[in-house]
Amino acid sequence: MIYQTKDGDTVDRICWHFYQSTAMAVKVYNENRHLTEYGPKLPAGLNLVLPERKAVETVHPSVTLFG
Repeated sequence: MIYQTKDGDTVDRICWHFYQSTAMAVKVYNENRHLTEYGPKLPAGLNLVLPERKAVETVHPSVTLFG
């Protein structure tokens, strides 16, 4: 998916909007190496590649019922 930034967007806010989590921020940065040229607030008009939602990994703690 391609997302075009709006003035003042941050990667965390974009991840929260699309994935309901900020856990994908590192993957978004890896897909969009050009973001290192900017500070935390992004200018309007940048095209970002967002990984598919199915790529979101959820970590669940293990539960032991009988120890």
